Amino acid sequence: MSKKVQTKKKQQTDNSSDSDSEDDQLEMKQINLSSVRDIFRTFWNSYKKNTPSKIKLMDAFVVYCIMIICIQFFYYFVVGNFPQNSLIIGIFAPLGSATFTVCLRQQISQKTRYMNQSSDRSFWEYFLSMYIMFLACINYLG
Repeated sequence: MSKKVQTKKKQQTDNSSDSDSEDDQLEMKQINLSSVRDIFRTFWNSYKKNTPSKIKLMDAFVVYCIMIICIQFFYYFVVGNFPQNSLIIGIFAPLGSATFTVCLRQQISQKTRYMNQSSDRSFWEYFLSMYIMFLACINYLG
């Protein structure tokens, strides 16, 4: 008798966990595609309206660098890595450029001034770091 009672209790707990998972699935279904579109549209309109053109230009450059990295990875998977040094530099140079640009973007943004530093000084630091990075890339190529 005790085995039957234990199996019935186990079945009841299994059924209750099934109903819990059904509730979770219903909650997940409430997030639909139109709400995601609305969120993205609100973000995009706010970005276009509130972001200065210099920052938009920097963001476009970062997206360009990411596209270059994706193209390099696609080339690596399709063709191979015959000139290995070129492939390494082709991936790390845009990665470094994007990183430095994001740092510059954060330094010259009006909301997050970096230690009350002037925009000119931030730009010259950016220029110098890019120059050193590209010198290192050219030296690595041989």
